[in-house]
Amino acid sequence: MIDHADTPRVSSWYSLTGPDREIVLASQVSLNRNLSDFPFQHLLSDTGVLGLRRAIDAALYALPQEFSLLDGATMTDEVRRFYEERGVLVSGDRPGVAAISPDHDLIVRLGTADHLRISAYCGGFDLNCPREKATDLDRALEEHLDYAVSLKLGYLSPDVKRVGTGLAATNLLHLPAIEHSDGLKLPEDGAGDRVVLNRYSRREHDGGSLYAAGYVGEFGESEDEIIGTLADFTGRLLHYEQEARQELLRRHGEELADSAGRALGTLRHARTLSEEESMDLLSVLRLGAQLGIVDDLGDTDVTELLFVAADSQVRILQTDDTTASVDTRRAALMRRLLGRIEDV
Repeated sequence: MIDHADTPRVSSWYSLTGPDREIVLASQVSLNRNLSDFPFQHLLSDTGVLGLRRAIDAALYALPQEFSLLDGATMTDEVRRFYEERGVLVSGDRPGVAAISPDHDLIVRLGTADHLRISAYCGGFDLNCPREKATDLDRALEEHLDYAVSLKLGYLSPDVKRVGTGLAATNLLHLPAIEHSDGLKLPEDGAGDRVVLNRYSRREHDGGSLYAAGYVGEFGESEDEIIGTLADFTGRLLHYEQEARQELLRRHGEELADSAGRALGTLRHARTLSEEESMDLLSVLRLGAQLGIVDDLGDTDVTELLFVAADSQVRILQTDDTTASVDTRRAALMRRLLGRIEDV
């Protein structure tokens, strides 16, 4: 079942809760699929794109689950960027299209290199949870779509790396203690075992200490092997971040408490905030809240704020005074959302 309305909101897939979420914010599994009745995406004509869209729309309408359809072609530029920034819509030459569940934990994207990408999210460190969600949705769609699959090669794709299971897995992490520790070092962007570790930010600066660890897998690897490889890598990062946080608390607890308190005070009262400053302050504040040294917030984390501090998010979420600068509107949004958290 599909409707055509999804109102922009603060919460999204990054709001989900789960194990070890103080460090691993979310786990994602994606299944890339192509249809046998259509050429690969890069060979599709405009007519072919329309036919593909109709076939996938019909399959989505036939599902019992509720989805909202987001079509980048019908949105204003600001709203489209809002959803692209969240990873819901794919950016590119053609405006992206996506069907999204009410909790934003299931997304079917069109406009990727493949005909469609089924993505599932769970909060925290639990890759089996999104794998099960994605697999269930994949099976439901397969009842209405004819996938391009080979008994010898598996699911076909224009990208050789995705031939086989078509599965890719990602963990999103908050790693401020490792990033700022004296003795520990993160793999350089794009490097790691076979797992790719990159900064999560899609923006010009890298504030927030957010990272994405992703693994597509190699041809011949099973889903279990792909999930296991990423889980092993993420488990090591989780362990070292936990150790680094305790060492930071032991050696620099007073300075950390002061930094977190100053961050909270600035976010509560500032009348103008740049995107970069906000991300840096929120990262420190989230670390302080997770370590229990920011009494005002208790156990409540500020994860959502890390994801709504971007210009594209502020322009949509803070509409009280659209004539004000984006930095002024961002400060107002931070004050409003922190007030909501502290009143819970």
